[in-house]
Amino acid sequence: MRQGFGFVIATMLIACSSTNMPGNPNDEQPDASIAGSGGGGRDGGPADAAIIVEPPTFTVVSPTINVTAKSDRTYCYYFHMPNTANVSIKKWASHLTDGATQFTLFLTGDDKQASGTISGAPCGLMSNPDSVAWSYSADIPDAEMVLPADDGTGRPVGMAVRAGQPAMLQIHVVNPGDQSISAHVELAGYAHPDGIAVTLAAPYVTYNVDIDLPAALSAATPTRDTVFGDCVVDPAAKFFSISIHTFKQAIHTFIKDKDTMVFDNANWQNPRQASWDTTPFFSFASRKISYQCEYANPNGYRIQAGDLAAKDEMCVTVGYYFPVEESPDHFSTGHYCLDSQIIR
Repeated sequence: MRQGFGFVIATMLIACSSTNMPGNPNDEQPDASIAGSGGGGRDGGPADAAIIVEPPTFTVVSPTINVTAKSDRTYCYYFHMPNTANVSIKKWASHLTDGATQFTLFLTGDDKQASGTISGAPCGLMSNPDSVAWSYSADIPDAEMVLPADDGTGRPVGMAVRAGQPAMLQIHVVNPGDQSISAHVELAGYAHPDGIAVTLAAPYVTYNVDIDLPAALSAATPTRDTVFGDCVVDPAAKFFSISIHTFKQAIHTFIKDKDTMVFDNANWQNPRQASWDTTPFFSFASRKISYQCEYANPNGYRIQAGDLAAKDEMCVTVGYYFPVEESPDHFSTGHYCLDSQIIR
């Protein structure tokens, strides 16, 4: 398991110093900058190579959530990004403690709730369709998303985050046990150095609200539904990642570029993604993202589109692409396609 945040760079050191990450909820201060030491050689020559772990530009730790026994809940934590200057993110990294099964980072155009608020009220794309950018998500304990280091012209790719950017973490917590547990989410952002020319990236998101699964007569005879859509996309958009996110009733999802299968998945819990990290990346030659989600509902209650994993469903395509024009406020919501209609 990866410990802490950061990617590893080998370098020659004469002297070492350490930089700690901001404290976790227990006020622990793990060393996030240096692994190893730089002792001299036997003949008094140069120091041995040591391993430096790059410290994140900023970190965010959600409040601790008390996850009661036999519970399945979704919370939203509203906050402002801690960076004091506009930055372009080259990597996101995250850690989920036991009880936290999935989370999504949304950058928002304004405050959806007062900064510092954590709420069990529904949040996400269904509840906040305007000025919300699905910017990063994870469904395994330790994950990261590294943006391409070269857009094909020698420039690195980055995701814009303005100083003090309003944001929210949608956090799904599950506790099948008999005792309450505590859970939280840790998020780290790594920015390109100041002065580096960066090609900006943004999310391309589709959402379908037509999901309607009637209550099943029994678990052995689930009700079924399929939703799909075609969303217009610029063929010049270069995608480096794309996936579909659903809740637990999904049995099969896919994305096509006309007849070309781009993404095909039958594991709703860990869908992963199709990804391209070098040129030519992926462009939709047909000018359309065609997606489909298939569901089976074994429950004795009706399920429709919504933000709560315990009782709702979703069919959300999430792709990341470039280039994006520089925004005056250094923030791009990207493109959002609702039921085959481009909203923004």
